[in-house]
Amino acid sequence: MATPRYPYSDLKEFLAALEHAGELHRVKAAVDPTLEISEIVTRTVRAKGPALLFERPTRGEMPVAINIFGTHRRMAMALGVEDVNEIGARIGELVKPELPVGWAGIRDGLGKLLQLKSVPPKKVKSAPCQEVVYKGAEVDLGRLPGLQTWPDDGGIFHNYGLTHTKHPETGKRNLGLYRLQQHSTPARVQAAVSAEVHRASQILRTGLNTFVTSRRPRGAAGHQRPITFPGSW
Repeated sequence: MATPRYPYSDLKEFLAALEHAGELHRVKAAVDPTLEISEIVTRTVRAKGPALLFERPTRGEMPVAINIFGTHRRMAMALGVEDVNEIGARIGELVKPELPVGWAGIRDGLGKLLQLKSVPPKKVKSAPCQEVVYKGAEVDLGRLPGLQTWPDDGGIFHNYGLTHTKHPETGKRNLGLYRLQQHSTPARVQAAVSAEVHRASQILRTGLNTFVTSRRPRGAAGHQRPITFPGSW
């Protein structure tokens, strides 16, 4: 059993595959990341439409690819399978407790071990994501075409921003997904952390000088009461 490999080397290659399959539409007109992109995407998703590549957002220095995983077919393409259920079946085979029978069984068992060996994260000295690095005063989130998605949002939010935290006592690391609100300062964001899921105190104890917002359960009027811990990132 050969170890499955990710079918694309980078996002550009995946977008090219989507376009070749008729699953990507290029938007060549200038489009505003404040509300306009989200309105177009909302209508596209409701119509079960294609992935969209906005080539000329009016903010930022790069295009915006969105809705790329919006259908089962595109999810399957991203994972390199014919059907997304193949992934669940593959995981089920890996964890199935059974003794190998004969040479074929031993061969399959070794293949499973090789796949499990690739599960833990690997430490590397360099990676493509480090080809361009900005530090200190060079950091400017204005380079990104951040979206304001909803009319009542407080501004620009970077959804699915990866937030690294490290426990100061155990050294354990966590990689979480949070809505990161961009502030007027070029290099400052505020992370919205749900108190129902995460304990804000654990994040604060990491010693990171960050903005962290913990939302309490909704009040009697149905409004969320935010708790904001000031700092900078």
